[in-house]
Amino acid sequence: MNEQFNWLVWWRQHWFPALLALFSVGFHGLLLAVPLPPEPEIVEVEAEEETIEITSLVAPPPPAPSPSPSPEVVPPSAPADPTAPPQLTTAPPPPSNLVPANADTSQPPDP
Repeated sequence: MNEQFNWLVWWRQHWFPALLALFSVGFHGLLLAVPLPPEPEIVEVEAEEETIEITSLVAPPPPAPSPSPSPEVVPPSAPADPTAPPQLTTAPPPPSNLVPANADTSQPPDP
């Protein structure tokens, strides 16, 4: 056991610091071998003042439509055929003898 202890002491005293120094130098050598990116140049540029003039906040009116010649313009209220019967736009009132579906039919209606 005495030999093994001496071998460990010798390893710690000679090889361990040597390997540690080689590794440290090698590692830092790798770091130094990698090129660093160049530092960016700071360039000062004088900016010109730019003024924007607002003349109106309202949009201009749209252009007027050009009049197109049409042979006859029939107003929508005039019927297309004067001999055709007029069409009803509203439904006729319901007859008075109908009973609503939800009405109470247990009592006769008042006359």
